[in-house]
This record gives sequence, C-alpha cells and structure tokens, in this order.
Amino acid sequence: MSPPRVVTICPDCGQKRLSRYVGHRCRACAAAKRNRTPEHVEKCRQGRIGMRHTEEWKQNHSQAMKGRKFTQEHRDKISASQRESSQRRWSDPSYAERVLPKVLAGKQSGTERDLERLLNEAFPGEWKYVGDGTVIIGGKNPDFINTNGKKALIELFGTGWHKPGSEPLRQQHFAEYGFKCLIIWQKELKDPSQVIQKVRGL
Repeated sequence: MSPPRVVTICPDCGQKRLSRYVGHRCRACAAAKRNRTPEHVEKCRQGRIGMRHTEEWKQNHSQAMKGRKFTQEHRDKISASQRESSQRRWSDPSYAERVLPKVLAGKQSGTERDLERLLNEAFPGEWKYVGDGTVIIGGKNPDFINTNGKKALIELFGTGWHKPGSEPLRQQHFAEYGFKCLIIWQKELKDPSQVIQKVRGL
C-alpha cells in the first residue's frame, strides 16, 4: 500500500506540493539537479535562507526517515556537503560578525583566564579580553586587543584547536587590517616570564 500524500516542501526551492515522500525535491529541481548550473544552485540557496519547517513537516519527515539506512558512500557525501556549506558560511565576514558573538558569549576558557590574569598583572590597563566575540576583525575573533593606543592583538593557541604552522595565516589575516598579532601557545603559559617578554616585544 502506497503512503498517503501529504503537504511537503521541496528542500531546494521551498515550493509546497502534495507528495508521498517527505524531503524529496519537486520535479523541476530534481531535473535541474541532474545538470545544475551555478545560477540554479545560488537561486536555491537564496530560496532556503530564513526558511523554517513547521512542526507537522518535522513529524512527517521524522516518520519518513525511521528505519532508513544510508550507505557509507551516502553518509560521506552528506558529511562533505555539510563541511562545504559550513566553510562557505564562515568565509562570509558578515555571517561571522552576526553569529560569533552569540556562539562565544560567556565561554572564556581557563587558559584564557590565566593569560588575562598574567596580562593584567604585567601590563595593567593595556590588554582587554575580547575572545567572547565583542571584537570581530574581517570575520575573525581575536582573544585580546591592546587598549593603550597600539593596533596589536594576542591570540592564545591550544594544541587541541590549532595546528602547528597555522600562525602565519592568522597573523596575515589581521595584518590586512593593520594589526600586529602575537601568537602565544598554551604550553608557553608554564613560563610566565617568557610570555611577558614576548608581549613586551610586540
């Protein structure tokens, strides 16, 4: 017995239609998918901006997906598509400026607090923690900014979040906006005197 027709929304163009299969594309988008032009891809992307699914749609989609198994190849394609979509969004400075303050609000790490304490003791009133998204420069959020007249920044790198050798790329980004950027690795905090010396040389 075929499933009943329900009101569904095409995931590409957002058009409502009756269909037995929740989440499937409409005929026009399905045909275009086989030979999609960059213009069509952009049109579909713009059409999805701000789109919100109804609770009824979510329930229908959940029921349709129950028991459905994906092959490893299909899962890999989904992961690659999600990574590409995320990279495209975060490469847009306006998106980062809008989203980062919400994502980072109130999330100062313990090592960032340790460095903030060290900076306040050695350079009182000269450095401010802005890693909570309060300062966005070209879509990037530095950890500390100088408040004593210098266009200088400090980034605290942790081995769990940053790869060795990634420092020049970060520094180059901020240099395009006229800022000098000092990178301090988390392990360097074990020697506070070395950190203070590096900051003085900035």
